[in-house]
Order: sequence, then C-alpha cells, then structure tokens
Amino acid sequence: VHHDEVDRYQPTEEYNQTNGQLVYQQTTVPGAKDNRLEEADAVSFWIVDDYQITDAFLLNLSARYEDIDSKGKRWSDQKARNVVDSTNKNSSKEWLLGVAGTYNFTDNWQGLAGYHQGMAPLGGGAKENEDPETSDNFELGFRFNQDALFVETIAFLSDFSNKIQYCSVANTCGTQTSGSIQTAAAQIAGLEFQAGSVIGMGAFNLPITYTYTFTQAEYTEDDASNSIQKGDVLKEVPENIMSFQLGLEHERSGWNNYMIAKYGDAVCTVAGCNRTKGEFEETESLVTIDLISRYTLSAGPELFMKLENVFDEQVIVARNPDGARPNMPFTATVGMRYDF
Repeated sequence: VHHDEVDRYQPTEEYNQTNGQLVYQQTTVPGAKDNRLEEADAVSFWIVDDYQITDAFLLNLSARYEDIDSKGKRWSDQKARNVVDSTNKNSSKEWLLGVAGTYNFTDNWQGLAGYHQGMAPLGGGAKENEDPETSDNFELGFRFNQDALFVETIAFLSDFSNKIQYCSVANTCGTQTSGSIQTAAAQIAGLEFQAGSVIGMGAFNLPITYTYTFTQAEYTEDDASNSIQKGDVLKEVPENIMSFQLGLEHERSGWNNYMIAKYGDAVCTVAGCNRTKGEFEETESLVTIDLISRYTLSAGPELFMKLENVFDEQVIVARNPDGARPNMPFTATVGMRYDF
C-alpha cells in the first residue's frame, strides 16, 4: 500500500548572460501545468510458487495485482489557488499472470520458456478514459554449462497494447514536461546471447565473457495524434549492443585486471526517425574501452583503479533535453573498498 503526492508551484527565473555573468531579468509566474496538486494511492501484491514437476522440470507460477487510483487539480491563478483550471482522475485495476519453466535435457543442457503479463501505470495527470500500458511478454531459450564454459541464448518478444511515454523536463513529450502520454500499440522483439569461459595459464586465469543483444522495436499501428505510423521505430532503443571482457587474474597475489570493450548503436531521439530522416533526430554509435585493476591487501582492503573510455571517444549520445549531449570523456578513478 502506498500513497504519493506531488504539490508543484514552479515560477521560472529568467537570466541573460552578459560579459560571462548571469544577470537576473524577471520571474515568470507559473501557468496551470506548473501550479498543480496530484495524488495517487496504490495497492499491490503478488504470489509466486515453484513446482518441481519432475527431477528435470521446474515450473514457476505467479500472480500480481495492481490497484491504482490517481487524481489531480490545476489552478490558473497564483498561490491563492481559487480559480480551478482543470481536474482529472483515473482508476486502474489489473491482474497480471505469469508462467515459466526450465527443463534439464542433460547435465549440461537446459531449456527455458516463459510468459508474463506486464503493466506500466499512467502518470499523475491521467484522465478517466485512459488505460495503463499492458503487455504480453514471451521468452524462449537454452543454456549450456560444462566445466568453465557457459553459453546462453534467449529470444524475447514484448507485445504492448499501448505504449506509454513518461514526460519530464529531461525527457519531454513535445511541450509536455510532466505526466505521461499514450501512443500506439508496439512490439519489442530480439535475441540475447551470452558466452563465457575461463582459460587457465599456469598461475594465471583468463576469464572471457561476450554478450550481444539484438532488438527490433517498432510501432504496430498508426497514431495520428502523436504523428506515429506503423513501422516507426521506438525512440532510444538501440538495435545492437555488445560487450567483450577479458581478464587476467592471479589468485595467489590477489591482483586482478580486466579490459572491457563496449559497443552501442545509434538510436532515434524521436519516434519514427527511420521514416522522417531528420538531421537532428538520431544519436551516434559508440565504442569505448575500459581498464580495471584490483589488488587485495593481506589485511583485507581492496585497492582499485578504473580507467573509463581510455581513448576518449566523443560522440553525441543524446539530444534531450535541449540539444546534443556527449558521452562521458576519459575518466580515471582510484579508491579502496573494505567489506566488514
């Protein structure tokens, strides 16, 4: 059970920059969107149970219940709040079911599958006729494990009845900076792959891990109110991401070193950039390399050094809020960790 309340009265202070200094100009009183009170009450519970059907077959069943009531009020006058601009309320109740299982074909091979219903609630400004985001989520895959070798591949599909976009100053929905908006039905499908092993070389171990995810995320119907067409890709979902980690560990001395290479595709910063081809509607792909070194002292503390983005690669990784933004530059961190 949870109660949440947002009371917002937000005037805007305006400045000019003159000779390198900020010079105050004026304070703009808030409009109705920045002079509001929103409340929500939520009740949630879930039940999960495992069933060992056979020695090889494990079944998991789950049920989750969400009951969310929200209401809001906006005023068009100032702090006295005597002139109501608008009111809203919303109520949603959802039962969400899930079933998943694993089956051990042999000591080394395991299959897995699952289906789960999902739900994402609306923002505080939701109206009475709006429904929360619901989805049907499927996964199917296998795992292989033998000695130091591990391999896992999982295919996934999420089918959304109506995609929700949450709005904030950092992630605007057009001019809307609060609440949420509903868009069209969408699907997110893809494949996850992971493989890892440890190679012994005398007194040293070389752990190797590779991960890759392919994702195709697009709307499956038109939504004229939000300028969305069937086939438009969702914003901020990369098609390809991968990482490769190589380590050099020396158990006797406690000195361990790792190199991590990461790649991320360019993404749309607005839905449907694959169709509109806007010059400023997409980020850039990025490859970075990090180096990590850890040394454990005999007294117990661990010393560490981390070098991130070693080659100082700089690209545009976001265009919200307010224009292009770069990734983190070369960064060095040193420290000590002690567990007790």
